[in-house]
Order: sequence, then structure tokens, then C-alpha cells
Amino acid sequence: MQTFAKVAASKTPFVIVSGGEPLVAEGIEDCLKLLLDSGKFVLLSTNALVEKHLGLARQNNGRLCFVLPVWGDRKRHNARRGANSFERVERNLAALNAAGLKPHVLVVLSDTDFSVFEDVERLARSHVIEAVTISRRIDVGRVETAPIEFSQDHWRQLEIWQKVLQRHVQLVVCDLPEMHGRKSSGRMQRMLGLPAHEGCSAGNWMMHIDDVGQGYPCFSFEGQRDRSVASELPLIEQWKEIRGLRGRFPVGALCVAERSTRREAVAT
Repeated sequence: MQTFAKVAASKTPFVIVSGGEPLVAEGIEDCLKLLLDSGKFVLLSTNALVEKHLGLARQNNGRLCFVLPVWGDRKRHNARRGANSFERVERNLAALNAAGLKPHVLVVLSDTDFSVFEDVERLARSHVIEAVTISRRIDVGRVETAPIEFSQDHWRQLEIWQKVLQRHVQLVVCDLPEMHGRKSSGRMQRMLGLPAHEGCSAGNWMMHIDDVGQGYPCFSFEGQRDRSVASELPLIEQWKEIRGLRGRFPVGALCVAERSTRREAVAT
């Protein structure tokens, strides 16, 4: 609760609450209410059932948004996330839509098997989904895992799937570290401080806070104590130190570190 109170007192408008699994944390609804009552827009990423939290979501429609991760087609997702977890995504989509809410879906790529998009398209045809974000697995703490190698054919397939999904949802975002080298450095990108090179996509606009209140420049660096910022500092002071740490990231870095139990990513 102390970390949530600290974030609630800040001027940041957006907060992302992610895993571990936030909905199993004791007192999580009170923590979310604290953020929402302070005027924050909250994105909550979850693999758990959301039915107990629909009341809070309805009361804050438009400011509490559920993000449902999908880690492969039905068979692969259930193998990675647990038996019947894909069915839980479907149940959550139905429950949220019945409550008049439009969730987001996060597609997490682990390799170049794009069969996941066939199931995601079926979900998008059957339910109301506001946005689909395409990302990749970041193997926190696993130095042996290499980045996904995309060929030109893979890029073309991704572009086709983005267009297919755009027929069914309001927004499709492809946020892959391997794609960052392809970015131009436009005016808005420079204003947000988003790097034009591969690596951390947080740019100069995001910081990450773990469950004990320590700040990190990139969520992949969580657990590296030499790169954390002390929890007792005010949020703005943590932010200033984090900007300095991020400035020392090597160009093209794909960050690797230990796993944290829970984190709140805070857009400043």
C-alpha cells in the first residue's frame, strides 16, 4: 500500500500494474482504488479471473483497463500459463464485455510461430477488444536466451497480421525491440525521448517501481541492486536518478536481470 500511496500522490497520469499476478496480492482492490481516486488512468495486466473486480471497473469505466496477455495459440498458451488459462482469457473477455468494458489484449511472442494470431483474431471477432499490443517475451534473469531472429518474411507476416487485426479492434501496436532499429526519429518520438535504436523502449517517459518501492530505469533490469533507486526517495528524485541511469544504457542493449515479484510501471 505504501508504494501505491506514493504513486497516487505523484503527478503521473498513467500507471501500469503488472506481474507476477497483481490480482492475488492482498489488498489489491484498495490499492487500485487509491490510484483511481487520485485521478490516475490504470492499466492492469492479469492472468487471473477479473469477475470480483468488475464493480470497481464499472465505477471507473475508462480509467481502469484490463490487459489480458496471450502467450501463444490455445495449446501453447495453456502449456505456458497453466491448464485452462486460455479459456480464462475467453471468460474474462466475456465478463468484461457484459459489464460494458473494452479490455486490451497483449500478444507475447516467444519465437516466430505466429499461429497465436489466428486465435487472437478469433477472440477479436467474438468479443469487443479496444487494443492489441504485440510484444516479445523478455527472459528476465536468463542470459542464455537470444533475441528472436526475424527474417524479411517474418516482418511481412507481422505486417499482414496487424492489418487483419485492425479490422476488428480500434488500435494495434507492435512494440518489439527488434523493430526499434526500423523506427524513424520523428518529432513526437524526440519529444517523448523514445530511442531510435534497439533496446529499452521506455525512453525518457517511463520508470518502473517494484513491490518494495525501488525504482528502475527498465523493467528488465529489476533485481540488479546497483541499478535500482532507493525506495525512500520522493518519486521525482527517483525519476531524476533513473534518467541518469538510462542514459548509460549501451546502444542496442537488450536488458537482462533477475525476476521481481511484482512491479508498477509509472509513466511520468
